[in-house]
Amino acid sequence: MTLANHRQLIIIVSLITGLLLIASFSLRAPYKIGFVAGLTGRQSDLGVAGRNGAILAVEERNKSGGLGGRPVELIVKDDRNDPALVRSIDEGLIDGGVTTIIGHMTSVTAVAALPVADSGKAVIITPTATADALTKRDDMLITVMSPVRVMAEAQAVTAVNQFAVKRMAVIYDTSNPEYSQNWVRSFSAAYQQLGGRIVRTLSFVSGNKVEYENLANEAAGFQPEGVLLVAGAVDAAMLVQWLKKNKPDIPLFSSSWAMTADFIQHGGQAVEGVLFSSPFTPDDSSPANSQFVRRYQERFGMQPNYAAAYGYEAAQIILTGIEKAGTATPLAVKKAILAHGKFSGLRGDIAINATGDVTRICRTITVKNGQFITMK
Repeated sequence: MTLANHRQLIIIVSLITGLLLIASFSLRAPYKIGFVAGLTGRQSDLGVAGRNGAILAVEERNKSGGLGGRPVELIVKDDRNDPALVRSIDEGLIDGGVTTIIGHMTSVTAVAALPVADSGKAVIITPTATADALTKRDDMLITVMSPVRVMAEAQAVTAVNQFAVKRMAVIYDTSNPEYSQNWVRSFSAAYQQLGGRIVRTLSFVSGNKVEYENLANEAAGFQPEGVLLVAGAVDAAMLVQWLKKNKPDIPLFSSSWAMTADFIQHGGQAVEGVLFSSPFTPDDSSPANSQFVRRYQERFGMQPNYAAAYGYEAAQIILTGIEKAGTATPLAVKKAILAHGKFSGLRGDIAINATGDVTRICRTITVKNGQFITMK
């Protein structure tokens, strides 16, 4: 062999070795999954819990070998519950090679992500956003929690049939309008159809200058038999305290938005007996949920709320979709999720329909002795 031929052979072997190394690295390179939610600010309780749930799911999958031998990397971003930031954050993740995103946690931010879902560049699965505008769409967005309409209508039935409340005042936060206005509209329609009457509807914008006392006093002035609050945990808790000062025995109802530890922490004894409508049963004792609660407490040192549970389930669905598809290509992942159809959740099966929507049975949850419990 001539010296020139020897050199050519070395070059060819080096090229082949390099290509094999690149291919081997590609096979071992992590699958990148994005998580985007409000992690700071007044309503960060949902985002932080959802992030923790997703982290736990990813860590468990990596401990069991990842996806086809490849690890999973969760890339976390803070949208600050600001719809104006959503699109740029999501598109930034996509530019960085992310094609599957878990988020966003509020309806207003999830609706802001619809243009990204429509683009087909990423699959987005939202753990807790429930606006009806997100459902019945053939796009790349998948929901995990029941639509607002389902929860609000169930609450109207409870208010009339179980608690005989026929005169209701409503106070709602307009900072998350896709959720709050949808809840008020759906509740009011069902409530009035059942013979109830909305005596007053009041709105406010969440922030540091909310006049809770004035809102509570105005609502009480219309002599309602009950009051519905559609707001985040802190705002709802503050309103409950002022309402109880005026009418200590009045039945108070809340949307599922406020059903986190912050509600009990900020409301104290005043929030005892407040009634929620939610598919999340906090005291579920099934083996799958009990194990999740134990693992979550060991990992994060706190009790998981509904956002944590649904964040965990959303991550499990995305992971299963990638695994079934054998790729993180958005359309392939979506098709794999829809084809799978029924997933094993923490509290029973999760059935995802052809448009990527989930409907779960709603129950009445209340606060008793500082804990959320399911009413029998």
